[in-house]
Amino acid sequence: MTLSVLDRKQTTDIEARNNYKEVVWDYISELSTLEPIYVEVNNSAYKHKTYLDKLLTLTDRWLSLGDEAIPLDKVEQFLTTLQDNMRDYLNKNLKSDFYQLRKTHYTKLAFGSKDMEIAPPTRLADLREKAFSNIRPNYNMG
Repeated sequence: MTLSVLDRKQTTDIEARNNYKEVVWDYISELSTLEPIYVEVNNSAYKHKTYLDKLLTLTDRWLSLGDEAIPLDKVEQFLTTLQDNMRDYLNKNLKSDFYQLRKTHYTKLAFGSKDMEIAPPTRLADLREKAFSNIRPNYNMG
């Protein structure tokens, strides 16, 4: 969804857009790892976790409405917010914070008490599975 919105903004430099898409993809991929993780309010990653929650809600809307989920007059605001969050992520070197959150979360799941259940599938995992099912070749031939 994010890359689709990015494509709606006109540009004259296609190569620069493709390079920027790679940076956006890296950030969104890293951000998506926070989806099943509880992030405390005082944690430096909290802002990004709440941003992810908003993106997931917007993605659900985008899946049902398409590009109308983000009107053309709101594209610039969406991209500015995305850029601000990416800048914050890079300037504060949050990659290590995200890693620490994942490490703590999955260590508790792996080595926690026997009574702890395995985390249920997440909304993001379901969306990924739907996306991958659309690009997998159809081997049901007859």
